[in-house]
This record gives sequence, C-alpha cells and structure tokens, in this order.
Amino acid sequence: MKKMARFIVVLLVLSLFAGSALAATAAELKPEGYPKKPISLIIPYAAGGAADIVARAIGTNLSAHMDGAQINMTNVTGGNGVVGITQLKGSKNDGYTISIYASPLFEITPFMNDVPYVMDDFTYLGTVVQRPNVLVVNADSPWQTLEEFVAYCKENPGKVTFGDPAAGSAHLGFEALNKAAGIELKFVPYSGGTGEAITALLGKHVDAVVALPADTYEYIRSGALRPLAVQSAERIDILPEVPTCLECGYDVIVGLTNGFVAPAGLDPQIAAYLEAVIAETLEDPKVLEMDPGDNGMLISFTAEETKTLLQNTAESFKTLIEELGLGN
Repeated sequence: MKKMARFIVVLLVLSLFAGSALAATAAELKPEGYPKKPISLIIPYAAGGAADIVARAIGTNLSAHMDGAQINMTNVTGGNGVVGITQLKGSKNDGYTISIYASPLFEITPFMNDVPYVMDDFTYLGTVVQRPNVLVVNADSPWQTLEEFVAYCKENPGKVTFGDPAAGSAHLGFEALNKAAGIELKFVPYSGGTGEAITALLGKHVDAVVALPADTYEYIRSGALRPLAVQSAERIDILPEVPTCLECGYDVIVGLTNGFVAPAGLDPQIAAYLEAVIAETLEDPKVLEMDPGDNGMLISFTAEETKTLLQNTAESFKTLIEELGLGN
C-alpha cells in the first residue's frame, strides 16, 4: 500500500445538511404580482460545461413551476465565471436577474486571483448539485489506470499536459494529485471553462483533464474518454467501476457545488420564493432527463446552508492553496 499524502478538501458534507427542507411551498411564498416580466438567468460559463448543463436543465423547467414565467438564459463567459458573476453583481436587485454559479467562484478564485466581488455582494438562493471531480484521458491514450498514468508521469516529468480552467476546483484537483503522487505535469489553462478543456482533450491537444461527471459522462459512455479515478470519498453511482484516488493510494478529495444567486439586497419575500421554486424544480424528473450526468448528485440545500457551506469550504481550500503555493 502506498504511503498516502493528505490533501483533502471535504465538500461532500451530506451528514451536515441531510434532510433539509423548506418550510413552505413556492405557491405559498409567491409574492403578489411577481414575476411580471421575463427573468434573466446568467450562465457565466461556456456552453456544454457542467454548470451550463444544469442551468439549462433547471432553467428550462423553471417556467412550469413559476406559472409560465419566461426564463431567458444567456452565456456570459470569461475569467472562468468571473465576468458573468460580476455582471450579476452590477444588476438590479429586483428579482429579474439571477445566475448559476460554480462554487470555486467563492471558494477558490478569490484566493488565486484579484476579483471585483466578495461573498456578501450576493443573495444566495440554494445549492442544486454537489459533485466530485473525475480524471479523464482520451480513449486513445496508453493509460488504462491511474497507476499507469502516474508511473508514466514520473518517468517523463513535465511531458504530460493537463488542461483545465485556471483557479477552479479542476485545476486545484490536479495540482493536489500532482503533489500527492509526486509527479510533474504541464498545465494548459482554458479561460472558456471546462467545456473548452474537454474539447481540447477530445482533439488530443492535451493529455488529461480533471472535470466533473456531468462534463464527461456522455463522452465516457460513448467511449471517447476514459476515466482513471474520481476524487471522492467513495465511488459514485454513475461511474461505479471507476476507483477513487483514495483506493489508488492518494488521499485527494476535491469537487464543487452549483447553486443560484441574485444580487445583494434582494427583497426577502422574492428571495424566499425563488429559493423554494428552484428547490421544487429540482425534483422535476425532466431535470435529470436533460442532465443525466448528475444522476445521484442533485441535492437541495437552503440559502442559509449554501452560504455556510461556501464559507466553510473556502477556508479548507484557502489552506490547500497556501500549501500548494498557488495563492495570489
């Protein structure tokens, strides 16, 4: 058994929040006269990535749970989410502009880059997905297992490339594995998000990517990509044959959450309604039909639980970032 290096960021805190439920239904919380015009949903990532998939799965079905309200979804890319979330910050806090987020925007990016926002610039509307990372390579690559991959990297330091968005949990997940396994890889950053990095991997422009199950599931199922390990405490339902890094001797547990936010100062009644209607939409079977890669990973945390989770995980990531020497 290999000596395990410990680089753990624990995101899967289900025992802390299990069984959470909103006190009232969306219908009971609906403010009179709201909404009276279309709601804009900012997706601060490129099309095809995990956050885009879940945003569209929920956004498309949100209308049916809001008495037919029109939901206009727009991708606002750049800075691995920073451009879009900053646009949200500058929007009116009237309940007509919301955004999905990936938790690194609050848990990682501020410790690795200067950003024009802080957590208190937003109203939190709940968590909808909680995912671990998965390490994938092109199906044509020579590596069948994580052990083979690590062995090759040790024999060829700096030769293997990995592509991921900078300042995200994917990047951090790979850097943690690099240090835990004692390997050296060349990082190729992709500002367009994970979807862009996976496109590069499919085109064999990079050798490996750490991404989310929702990003990689269809490519794994089609045989285009090969998963080597998941960065979770236990194997996951949709990839039951894929071992964890822990099983392979590397104690690396890294992932992220997705949720929804609005600008700070949102009317509490509107915020409570949006929180409830998002949670109810999450239970709609049509959501998972549009987002099969998140099977077993959809989860509803309240707004209060969401902010607590982000704050606590940010502290863990900050420590890891400092240990890895990646801070700004």
